[in-house]
Amino acid sequence: SIGALISQYFSNEYHDRINKLIIIASIYKRTRQQIANVRNRYKKVLNGESITADSINRWFNKKYIENNSDVYEFFYNILKNKKNEDFIPAYKVFIESQNHLLNFSNFKMPTLIMTGEYDIGSTPYMSKMLHKEISNSSLYIIPKAKHMATFEKADLVNSKILSFF
Repeated sequence: SIGALISQYFSNEYHDRINKLIIIASIYKRTRQQIANVRNRYKKVLNGESITADSINRWFNKKYIENNSDVYEFFYNILKNKKNEDFIPAYKVFIESQNHLLNFSNFKMPTLIMTGEYDIGSTPYMSKMLHKEISNSSLYIIPKAKHMATFEKADLVNSKILSFF
């Protein structure tokens, strides 16, 4: 999601250098409640509370995690061992992204937009709205996947990416 935002801001600035764009699990025009949820997580981090388990549960389907404990451990360790001096500024940018609007009229490059069907942070509705903003885009909602659809449905996601290229 933060990578999706970075790619959009980069493409907005350097649209003449981009020939294709893939946006996976992007936020777009969050509701007030969605903004409040993200701000509450940010406050927890600032107060030294862990959001690790909550994040993983939002990112992966329970059944996937049960069957892929190595993936759970991998992400748990990344989040547990992150340096807050690096994480907090990046998370703040993620929270405040709606304050920095993009000019999608410059997005002429073919663009593939994807998100998980069950992603509650980067919802299918957000991707549909983003798809409407980017004229030369195609939209794919990854069935039965959450935020980390690139792991949960790696073969399907990679197939869509290869077809797009």
